[in-house]
Amino acid sequence: MVTQKNQDLFFFILLLLTSCTSKEVQLRVRNSSAYTYNSVSVNTSGGENAYGTIPTGAVSDYKTFEFAYRYAYISLKIDTVSYILQPIDYVGETKLKSGDYTYEVSVYDTATHQLGLTLVED
Repeated sequence: MVTQKNQDLFFFILLLLTSCTSKEVQLRVRNSSAYTYNSVSVNTSGGENAYGTIPTGAVSDYKTFEFAYRYAYISLKIDTVSYILQPIDYVGETKLKSGDYTYEVSVYDTATHQLGLTLVED
C-alpha cells in the first residue's frame, strides 16, 4: 500500500535526482585577437545567446545551451565590419558533455573577414 508519505518521498527523490543531472552546456567566449568584438552571438543548434561586446583578451560570462559541439555559428562585428564563422553541418560530430567550455575566437584573416575557433574545456 502506497501512503501519502511514501509518495511524497518518492517525488522528492525524483526531483533531487533530476535537478542534479543537468545536461546543459555552459559556454563563454574569449577574445583572442587584437580587436574589440561587438554584437557577439553564438548559435550551437542547441540554443542561441548574445554576448554583447568583448574587449581584446577578455572573456565573457557563461551562457547556457541545451547542447553544443566543438564549433558553432558565431557572428560578431569589428568596428562596422561583420565576421561570421559558419559551420556547414555537424555530421559526424559528437555533442559536448555537460560542463563548462570556452570558445576562443581569433581573427584568422581581416581581408576575408574569417574567424578562427578553438574549444577549451574549463
